[in-house]
Amino acid sequence: MSELTSLIKPDLSMLCASSQEKVIRKFLPAELIPKEWSCKPRSMIENIQSLYEGSNRRILMYGSPDRLKNLLTDFMSFPGSEQFFQISDSTCYKTYLSVFQSLRNLPYVYKKDLYNILSEYIPKIDTLSPLQNLGHNLVKYYLRVQKKKLAALHEMMAVTGEFMNELEAKKQFLEMIMESGEWKTQMNTFAFNSKNNICKNAFQYKKLLVWLFITVTSFTDIINYYKMMMFPRSETVDSIRASKILVRLFEFGQERVVMSHELLHAIKLEKLDVSRFEEKILAMPKLSAMNFREVFEMVPSNIFKMLEFVRVPLKKDSRELTMIPTIDGSYCLSSYQFMVLTLCDLILVKRVFQGMKSDQRSEFMSKFYAMLTNILKQESDFVSYDKFEQTKLFLGTWFGRNFSSLNQNEISNVKKNVFTSEDLKEQLVRLELTEIFPGILDVTNYVRVNISIDGCSYEATRLMLETVQNSQFAYILNSMPKQLSDIFHERKWCVKLRLESCPHCSEKNYKEPSVRAVEATNKSVEIKAVEEKQSLPETIASSSDVSSSDESSESTSTERSDDTVPDNLPSSASVESVVVGKQEPIRKQKKTKKKTEKPAVKPEVKESQTCPKCIRASEYTVKTNEQLRLSKIEVKHLKKELSEVQLALEKKEERIRILEEKLQEKENQLNLKNSEVQSLDTEKQGLEQRNKRNERLIATFHEVISKKDMAIESLKCHNYEKDKLIRKLRTEESKAIPSRSTEESEKVASLLSSLLETKTILSKEVPLEKSSDICDALITKTTSKVTQQMVKYETKVFQLQVSSYVRIVENNIKLIQGNQAIKLDQIPEIPDFPEFSEEFKNVHKLIIKKEAPLLCRQLLKLTDEIADMECVICITDMESHDGTTKCGHCKRRYHDHCIRSWLKKKSICPTCKHGMVDEQEYPTL
Repeated sequence: MSELTSLIKPDLSMLCASSQEKVIRKFLPAELIPKEWSCKPRSMIENIQSLYEGSNRRILMYGSPDRLKNLLTDFMSFPGSEQFFQISDSTCYKTYLSVFQSLRNLPYVYKKDLYNILSEYIPKIDTLSPLQNLGHNLVKYYLRVQKKKLAALHEMMAVTGEFMNELEAKKQFLEMIMESGEWKTQMNTFAFNSKNNICKNAFQYKKLLVWLFITVTSFTDIINYYKMMMFPRSETVDSIRASKILVRLFEFGQERVVMSHELLHAIKLEKLDVSRFEEKILAMPKLSAMNFREVFEMVPSNIFKMLEFVRVPLKKDSRELTMIPTIDGSYCLSSYQFMVLTLCDLILVKRVFQGMKSDQRSEFMSKFYAMLTNILKQESDFVSYDKFEQTKLFLGTWFGRNFSSLNQNEISNVKKNVFTSEDLKEQLVRLELTEIFPGILDVTNYVRVNISIDGCSYEATRLMLETVQNSQFAYILNSMPKQLSDIFHERKWCVKLRLESCPHCSEKNYKEPSVRAVEATNKSVEIKAVEEKQSLPETIASSSDVSSSDESSESTSTERSDDTVPDNLPSSASVESVVVGKQEPIRKQKKTKKKTEKPAVKPEVKESQTCPKCIRASEYTVKTNEQLRLSKIEVKHLKKELSEVQLALEKKEERIRILEEKLQEKENQLNLKNSEVQSLDTEKQGLEQRNKRNERLIATFHEVISKKDMAIESLKCHNYEKDKLIRKLRTEESKAIPSRSTEESEKVASLLSSLLETKTILSKEVPLEKSSDICDALITKTTSKVTQQMVKYETKVFQLQVSSYVRIVENNIKLIQGNQAIKLDQIPEIPDFPEFSEEFKNVHKLIIKKEAPLLCRQLLKLTDEIADMECVICITDMESHDGTTKCGHCKRRYHDHCIRSWLKKKSICPTCKHGMVDEQEYPTL
């Protein structure tokens, strides 16, 4: 499994600026990105550094720019990220390879990532460096195109040793073919032009083409052979039978759940009987989940034996968004992470509680609790990514509309490697959080944090931000209403967060919770209780009846209470802070006072007055026991310090070892570069010799070109004589063609104009398509098969008549245009434009309750008069009662008032451009 994880090393150097910006804007909240900022065409780390320069201090919650870059690389390592970020297939980049283990300890990866593994086994080719890069990029582009065809994002497959050995063997075989020269036998596959062999790198280009051919063919064979691994299961279920049904098992600590609908989808895909539990799962929410016991009780034993559970651990980090692909091609995240991310976004990014008054906080939190309860009830165990984005947008809009005028201070940078409780208290006062959260300053009395980060202020400021966040987090979660706390207890979040406000847990475990804690990992941390001596009893009993065993039991109980620090918040910080309630120290003092005051009242004091030695002995015993208890506490803390120092030393030794390995790697790279420089020098000398040969070839080509220019000039003279002869022959031919009368030419031209107009009307009206629409409408409106057959027949006859009409029109147009001397009587007559039969019209009127529409009304009775529907001057329909005027030439009608206004300006027909006068102004004699 470790070999697979280290197989692909992340590389974002080829990611373009627009793609970098898409990733950054998806990952970071909008409040941390300046409005005028944008990615430039440079490396990602440089763009992140420019973002840090223009952003506010809250961006330090992600640490240094290098750490943010690693977070972005990890964020991009989910299947289908190319389509999610809309990155072009031609862009080459690499992310982490996510490898998972099944309950049988077999390695599994997402099917999308299998194509990334293939790209690591592209064979080498010994050719020019630019051609090498071109060839590798083309093969990677082919694999990305094949990967894009895989629509199932959630499907996984085991990476077997047979598959990896096959890839390695194919790679070595192809490299052997290229090195031994056997690739030359494949050159017959390509039709190389021998005339192009004058190119100086023709041989290398041929070698690259053959390499591309055999490499792509090899990968295609592998993809087709391992269909079960490379194709969606829906495409292989009929041809390949599966022995195991893969189901993802999501782990969060000790909790393990399975997506209900994914389980049903995987079993149904194998065409197994799911009738016993299908209705139960379909009634569940879309992103609901079930634990092992529920799956075992619901699924029959014969199917349960076929299930292969692949463990998918969910991250606990509050700011590392984990994109989980679903069966419908979208993404989701766990509802626990949704809750933590949303609340952290409110606390750190939007700073909703800084500058608020108590009544404003109550109003905001009541609405936030109600919205969170509603979403968690609807979304169940997982929340869709779209819902997550909508929630953030809604909260940001609502907060900006109602609390935009709040005075919100920025956290100050921590300019030293160690910050103490006083520094934390100063930050809380600066951020004005003491009024919203009374008693939050008590946190600083119980926290001392020592950080060793080698002078990096980014890390110290990040840890300070998370400490401030966790302090608010504890107060908010421990004051949520009962309805929301019931949801937390049902999903066992109260155990993960160690919430004191959970009524179910407090009834079972303890009655008066007093300590709330925030735990974090990954860094060396030291927690010391500063107020240990303040918790001692004010009065010490002097009775001789108090035995040393009671004192020792008290000391051990005190040590245990000091050691036990409950886990309160999920955080990626390397800081551990303890949040203590205000009332708890008072309760402890009261209890201790009661214990110590009772023996003082006893009459045994008189006995001690008569025996001073007993008094001194008891006092000495109490002091000795107290010193022993304090010594034990110091020893315990010293042991903790020693273990942390040893851990830090081990980490430094590991870091030194890693640096030595990197140094050795750099030296190896330097040696490789030196050898490359030497090879480049050799290649340079060869290129200089080729340049000299090319110069001689160029001189020869110039001579050949000059000779060809002279030949071209002679051909031009010859062509001029030919053109002259052709013009003479055309003149004689035109004289031989008989001329026709002007009147007949005008008639033919008018007919041609009419035919062209008819063709234009046919192209606009599209009678064939409209008749099909009318036929479909009639068929859908009736259930009589006889009527449907009649309608189809009549429509077919009408369409054949229209097609015949269109052919006659087009043939006449070609006949007239192709023969200038054609006469009018030589042109075939055009039939009338067809109409639907009377039977068809009656059926249409009976079914549709309307008259059958007339298609191409302008072509009906074309020989007499065009059936106008609208006036072309005012572009409105002409009614039967409107007064109209008709053109005597083209038979077009117009409104009386429209044509009069027209004829006052121009005395021609608007359509055919023939002369036309106003009949009222110039009446006939």
